[in-house]
Amino acid sequence: LWNITFFAQRPHIKFEHISLEDGLSQSSVYDIAQDNKGFMWFATLDGLNKYDGYTITVYRNKTGDSTSISDNVINCLYVDKPQFGGSLWIGSRGEGLDRFNQLNETFEPYSKNDSNQLVISSKNVTSIVGTENYLWVGTTNGLNRIDRKTREFKHYFEEQGLADNSINQIFTDGSGNLWIGTASGLNKYNIETEKLETIRFGNNHLENNIKACLYSIDGFVYLGTNNGLV
Repeated sequence: LWNITFFAQRPHIKFEHISLEDGLSQSSVYDIAQDNKGFMWFATLDGLNKYDGYTITVYRNKTGDSTSISDNVINCLYVDKPQFGGSLWIGSRGEGLDRFNQLNETFEPYSKNDSNQLVISSKNVTSIVGTENYLWVGTTNGLNRIDRKTREFKHYFEEQGLADNSINQIFTDGSGNLWIGTASGLNKYNIETEKLETIRFGNNHLENNIKACLYSIDGFVYLGTNNGLV
């Protein structure tokens, strides 16, 4: 992991390497997020790491402790906006979705209901994003919409209009619409009509495998694919 410092009016960039020797739990870092208190969070292959600028705190699953993080292999992180509570959400590779409680430093699992039944479409979570009323969770088998108040899940699959059940990335645009990058094309979800639109770029599978997405401040959507940038 590298910490980069930019110096104003000087063509100099300082790189600081944060390694296992500094307390990082694993050298493979899959995602990075900063919470509303300024802490940096790193998703790794072996635990969740919190960095305060000086020291690293590692969170791992503890057998028999239901308040510990559900899985040690972390795919993605998402920090809610302050008006939505500012929660840190954690998507893992094998146990689904957790929410971190910053007050008591415990984790709340969201993949099962009160009857211990699986409610998420897949426990391999790949992307998370929040809107006003819902949390959206992409997985390797479908899209999940979670009602913030009731925790009710709604699932979207190819039958409901997804380009592919395997989701790589989710993001929102300036109008609040949801964009879903899948393994076989791009979806736009209209928040008002609740309809899914599929966009594909010819018959080239590499170009339709959307790996990275960004909505820019000038209103453009940038897509990273297995065959360049769209």
